[in-house]
Amino acid sequence: MIAGWGHDEAIKRGEAYREAGADAILIHSKIDNPSEIERFLKEWNRRCPVIIVPTMYYNTPTDKFREWGVNVVIWANHNLRASITAM
Repeated sequence: MIAGWGHDEAIKRGEAYREAGADAILIHSKIDNPSEIERFLKEWNRRCPVIIVPTMYYNTPTDKFREWGVNVVIWANHNLRASITAM
């Protein structure tokens, strides 16, 4: 999604990686809400583990990620952001 090629391409690539033997896939979006991720995960239907990096939609409750079938969340630079704010 982050490349701007859309939902269908993300599903197609995810499936290609899964078929090639990937242990998990990482799906990422640059929009400020999780709608693309939620749509992907609903169609993906837990075919293999999914990793997300909620850089832009970090306010989304983590219970939603569990509900949608996310297996790993990478909080990439959130600790750094919090530290800068605190300093």
